[in-house]
Amino acid sequence: MNFKFLCLFILILVFSCTSQKSEIEYVEFEHECYIRKISDKILIRILPSQKKYNKERIVELIYHGKSFVRKSISEKEYQNIVDSIFKISEKDSTMVFTDGGSNIIEYRKGDVIKKHYSQVLNKDYNNTFYNTCELITESAGLDITAIK
Repeated sequence: MNFKFLCLFILILVFSCTSQKSEIEYVEFEHECYIRKISDKILIRILPSQKKYNKERIVELIYHGKSFVRKSISEKEYQNIVDSIFKISEKDSTMVFTDGGSNIIEYRKGDVIKKHYSQVLNKDYNNTFYNTCELITESAGLDITAIK
């Protein structure tokens, strides 16, 4: 009896250790333009809902440190953003140090935080990065052409 209990306990322990979160916990898109006198900083966060039974995600738009929009998006729309993030390759994610703008897509999956950088927000230059930024900005109700 004790042996069966011990085996069951070990089996439950192994399954709980291997079933760590494999989904993205949050997504952030940060756009900042340094060319203007006043820095034009936009931060869009996509967070999980605080309610356990609700699968929707919350989109938060922050401009100059003030929260302006907080709305929910469907799981399907969120999954499209996640799929697009996974399509970004390292060559699409470049960091060039100039006085121009910066664009960062950051996400967390488990204990790993991954960032994709790009100075240029141009569909011809880095199509996958641009498409992901477009999906994120549309989820917040922004037009990406207005922030380029």
